[in-house]
Amino acid sequence: MKSTGAIQTNYGYDLLWASDESYSGKIIVLEKEGSCTDMIFHKEKRKSIFVNAGKIKLRWIDTQSGELKEVVLEEGQTANIIELQPHQFEAVSANSSITEVGVAELENDTFIVVSNSATN
Repeated sequence: MKSTGAIQTNYGYDLLWASDESYSGKIIVLEKEGSCTDMIFHKEKRKSIFVNAGKIKLRWIDTQSGELKEVVLEEGQTANIIELQPHQFEAVSANSSITEVGVAELENDTFIVVSNSATN
């Protein structure tokens, strides 16, 4: 089992609470309104999210059309993110958080499309 615990980020922090060779789970906390994660994709990983608190804007690129799409998810709502799907989370309200579960964290399987360092 991999190490669990909090990881500070420029949008807040990630709390890894489950991780082994077959699955992982973490809570992503976006502390400030407007803070966002990098837009990333995974070659192999698929995951599901649940909004714990606040409101989260989920952005993704429709890889069939090349269009940037977005939806605001409120507390209790869910979404699924498939392999090769560029996606990003943005806090619509301060102290928003999501629980993310999926297959195991795979080494070298996170690819940054747009870095959030320029937006936070």
